[in-house]
Amino acid sequence: MSTNKRGREFFDLIIPQSVWIDFINRVNYQKIRVMEINFPEHIGVKKVDKLFSYLKTAKDYYIKGDYNKSIEECRRVIEDVPKLHKLPRNLSSAYFSQKINFFISDFLIKKVDSRITDHLKSTTIQLWRFSSQFHHNPNQPTIIPIVAKRSDAEYIINQTIDLAVYLSKII
Repeated sequence: MSTNKRGREFFDLIIPQSVWIDFINRVNYQKIRVMEINFPEHIGVKKVDKLFSYLKTAKDYYIKGDYNKSIEECRRVIEDVPKLHKLPRNLSSAYFSQKINFFISDFLIKKVDSRITDHLKSTTIQLWRFSSQFHHNPNQPTIIPIVAKRSDAEYIINQTIDLAVYLSKII
């Protein structure tokens, strides 16, 4: 037992990581993040529910420690962003960058300044590319994907949530 500067007694208790992680899991402790996502009705409940389903599944995989699958679910959210606006049939099998370009230039440009849409386009494409390297390697399909770390998954989850929140405010 020791005494601190205020004269209070205390003792150090060393708990192995495996024990406190098990305890945290048992009490269902997790990081809480409050977000307001309010897509307008014209987007459609099914599309919004699908995005939330992907985000929930991403969180579940993250909690289980399957970071690659967590990132894959976030990638699905990102890939569905252009579908928030009706895409022409000729873009249904187009590259993601072409779909996001159409979504922004045909739909979002009417709602926000072009400087913002340019930034949004480039950051969305970069987030999609970053998340893709954990799913597959687009430059060399025969190479095994990168094994994601917790920090990779956390970054991609947070960026994906931020994208969804931002879009819900400007659409």
